[in-house]
Amino acid sequence: MKHRLIRLKNTIMFKSLFMLILLSTIVLLGVELVSFLVIQVYEKDTVQIYQQSLDYYSAYWDRTFSTIDTALLNLANADSRDNSYWQVCYTENQLTRETEKTILAERLSTIARNQGNTIITFAYIPDRETFIKSQNQLVNYDKRAELIAQIKAYTKTLPLINSETWQDISYDGEEYFIHAYAVETGYVGAIINVKAIFSDLMSDSDTVSLIKYDSDDMRAIYQTEIYDADTTDTDQIFNLDMSKIHGDLSVYVQTERLLGSRTLFILLPLGTLLAGLALLVWNIYFQMKHVHKPINQLSQAMETFSSGELSVRLPEEKLDRGMRVLFSSFNAMAAQIQHLKIDVYEEKIEREKIESNYLRVQIRPHFYTNILNLISGLAQIKDYASIQQLAATTAAYFRYLLGEKGSFVPLKEELRCVESYFQIQQIRYQDILEYSLTVMPGLENQLILPMAIQTFAENCIKHNITLVPVLRIAIEICIDQKQLRISIRDNGNGFPAETLEKIQTGAKLSEDGEHIGITNVLQRMQLFYGNAAHLSISSQRGMSNIELSFPIIE
Repeated sequence: MKHRLIRLKNTIMFKSLFMLILLSTIVLLGVELVSFLVIQVYEKDTVQIYQQSLDYYSAYWDRTFSTIDTALLNLANADSRDNSYWQVCYTENQLTRETEKTILAERLSTIARNQGNTIITFAYIPDRETFIKSQNQLVNYDKRAELIAQIKAYTKTLPLINSETWQDISYDGEEYFIHAYAVETGYVGAIINVKAIFSDLMSDSDTVSLIKYDSDDMRAIYQTEIYDADTTDTDQIFNLDMSKIHGDLSVYVQTERLLGSRTLFILLPLGTLLAGLALLVWNIYFQMKHVHKPINQLSQAMETFSSGELSVRLPEEKLDRGMRVLFSSFNAMAAQIQHLKIDVYEEKIEREKIESNYLRVQIRPHFYTNILNLISGLAQIKDYASIQQLAATTAAYFRYLLGEKGSFVPLKEELRCVESYFQIQQIRYQDILEYSLTVMPGLENQLILPMAIQTFAENCIKHNITLVPVLRIAIEICIDQKQLRISIRDNGNGFPAETLEKIQTGAKLSEDGEHIGITNVLQRMQLFYGNAAHLSISSQRGMSNIELSFPIIE
C-alpha cells in the first residue's frame, strides 16, 4: 500500500491535481484579499469624491453670495446711475418716492431673477416705514408678513460695521441664510432658504444632516432626519468650507448610506469563495474521470507499444471528443509505424544513392586522362607556358571538385570552378570555344548547390564542341522576383528530343548513360529545395537556353 501511494505521488496525474488544488486555493484566497482591498479603496475614494463635491458646492455658493452682495452694494451706491434707493431714502416728493419705489422693486427683482429666483432681495428704510422686496416669493401669502417681520427684526441686530458673512435664522421650522448692509438710513439685503442651497447636493434619504457650530453650540440647520448625537460614531463627517457663512458647517452622513452595505461586500466574496471551492471539487472529479484516467490508459498503451508490442490498441467508445481524437490518433500512429519505418529506410537509401551519384559526377577518370594526355602533348611541343597555366588551372578545378563541401556553397566558389573548367577546355580546343560570365553585383555570397552550374556548362561543351565551328557559351546570373536566376545559353545542336521531354516532364533519366550529372542535379534540387527550385530548358538547333531558379540563401 505504501509503495502504491509513493508511485501515485510520482505520477503526472497526482502532481497536476495537486497543482490544480494549490493554485485554485491561492487564486480564491487572492480574490478574497483583492476584494477586501478593493472595498478599502472604494470606501476611501467614495469619501474623497463626496468631500470634493462638497468643496465644489461650497465654492459655487461662496461665489453666488459674493455676486449677490456686489449687486446689492451697487444698487445702494450713491455714485451709481441708478439712485432709486437714495431717492426712496431722502426725497420728500410723494410722487417721486412712489415712482422710485417701483423702480427699486424692479431692480431687486432683477437681482433675484439672475439667481434663479431662489432668493428674496429687499430694501428696508425704517424711518419711512418702507419695505420693498423682489417680486418672487419664498413662503405662502399667509406667512409672508411674518417673514417680513422676521427680516425687520434681524436688521435691528446688525452691528454698526457691516459684516461680510451671512447669518442663519429660523422661521416656521425652516432655516434661512440672510445678509443685509446698513446704507444711510436703511438696509439692503437678501434671504435664501437653506434647502434651496443643499437639497440638490444631498439625497432625499433619511441619512444627511447639516450641522452648524457657533460659539460651541451645535444645531442642525438642514437635515433629512432628526440628528441624534448618540449615533455620530456610525456617521461620516465632512467639513463644509464656506467663507460667506458665519460659523462652521459640517455634514453628517450615515456610513451605510454613503458607502453601501458592507455585509453585501463581505458576503459576495465569501459566496464567490464557496462557489469556487464547489467548482474546484467538481473540476477535480471531472478531470479524474475524463482526463487523467484516459491519459493514464494512453500512457500505459505507449509503454506497452514502446516495449515492442505493436498490436496494442485503445478503445475509442464512450470518450469525449478530445480524448477520442487522441486515442484515434494513437491507434492510427500504431497502425502506420511499420510503414513509416519502411519509408524512412527507403528515404535513407535514396539519399545515399543520390550522394553516391554525386561522387560519381565528381570522379570522372576519362576527364583526368584527357588532361594528362593534353599535358603530354604540350610537353612534346615544349609549350611550357601552357603546361604551367594548365597545371595551375587544373589544380584549382580539382581542389574545388574533390574538396570538402557541404550541401551548399557560395556562388563565387561555384563560378571559380566553372571558369577553371572553361580555361582548361580553351587550352584544349583553343579558338573554337568562347564563353562569358555575367553576374549581378552583390551575389557573390549567395548559396547554391555545388556542381549545379558546372554540370550544365560541362554538358554544353561535351555534346556540342565538335559539332559547330565555334561554340559560344554565355552564363548570366541575377535576382528576379526574389529568386536567384541562372541562365546558360549555347549555340550548339541542342538536346535530343527524348532527353528534353524527360527533363521537362520530370521523368527519370538513364543513370548509366551520359546524363548522370543532370539527373543528380535534379535529384538534389528536389531533395534540398522541394518545389521552390525550378529548371526549364528551351532547345533547338543553333540555340539552347537552360534556366535555373533557386530560392535566395545567403
